[in-house]
Amino acid sequence: MTDSKQDSLNEVKISEFTRSLRTLLQEIMFLQMGSLRSRGITIPKFFLMKFLYYHGKRKTSEISELLGISLPAVSEILNSMESEKLIFRTHDETDRRVVVVELSSEGKVLVLNLENHNQCLIEQALKSMPIENFEVAINFLGKLTLFLHDSVELKIKKQGE
Repeated sequence: MTDSKQDSLNEVKISEFTRSLRTLLQEIMFLQMGSLRSRGITIPKFFLMKFLYYHGKRKTSEISELLGISLPAVSEILNSMESEKLIFRTHDETDRRVVVVELSSEGKVLVLNLENHNQCLIEQALKSMPIENFEVAINFLGKLTLFLHDSVELKIKKQGE
């Protein structure tokens, strides 16, 4: 097979995979929405909390850029989260004009509780799948997660330059 044919085949497979992954994530989100609503957590708040939990404290501008929402929208979400004691904001030590956002201990506990609840929902849904499918999936998804986490960190680093 020529390189151009192989490249085309690879592009098709990558496209099929990303479409499947996007659909999977959407279905997982649909499963989670009920548990979020019952706790008064919106999808943007949940994603922001998870982002801060897994990537640590961040500047408001980084959050806006990475999540693709405007600074006023981020500020509105953060105001709500701050009043609920889910986050706290501080000024950057090197530049007082810059605001840094971090999850509070209450926010971290809530993320863990929601993650545990959501994992139970997903596990319940997966119980009918043959167990032999899981080993390959676990290895692949672990590698994919590390790669994507590094990609997010690289994107944040480039935006800060």
